Amino acid sequence: MMKGVDKSILIENVRSKSHIVERFLGFKDRPAPKVINKKIAQQMETFPGLLDIFYNYKIEDDVLNLIYSVGPKFEEEVEKLIHSGQAMNGMILDKIGVLCLDELRSLIIEEIKDSYGKTPSKFYYPGTKNYGMDLQEEIYKLVPETGYIKINSYKQLYPIKTVALRADLKDGVSDLKLSPCDSCDFSCPMRGGYDE
Repeated sequence: MMKGVDKSILIENVRSKSHIVERFLGFKDRPAPKVINKKIAQQMETFPGLLDIFYNYKIEDDVLNLIYSVGPKFEEEVEKLIHSGQAMNGMILDKIGVLCLDELRSLIIEEIKDSYGKTPSKFYYPGTKNYGMDLQEEIYKLVPETGYIKINSYKQLYPIKTVALRADLKDGVSDLKLSPCDSCDFSCPMRGGYDE
């Protein structure tokens, strides 16, 4: 019973989190220079034209299999910017695309909570220590309709800005944070960067 994420809410949520883009770029403990903030603001204005949202999921026995994407235009535009000598703008746009994926996931989880009264108690991401890329192919095959999302023989999804995940669901509201850091095996400077 997919209702459809409100694109305008996703855009508003992403635009309210410019500081996270700064952190992605390495400005976690110090302010970004004005020229970087200006470039972030420029890319925040243009990214909505690149969004081509698709998602679908299957819920069975309190297990969610979800696949979602913000479309191919992000990677096309990033590549174009880099080849035209605008590498910083390309990096910024790439990070905005990652933020769009995270906000999209949060809105999908809200939709599932509203429709089914359930929320995730644990996420499983393909490619992490305990879950290989086989899980990505398994999720892809379980989801009934994948739209423009494709998978290759290496079990990689296309477009690049696409995610497959599995989650255990529980009734009511879970105390699980929706930060991607919670399900990541690696220690990096961005850990906790999503926390407000």
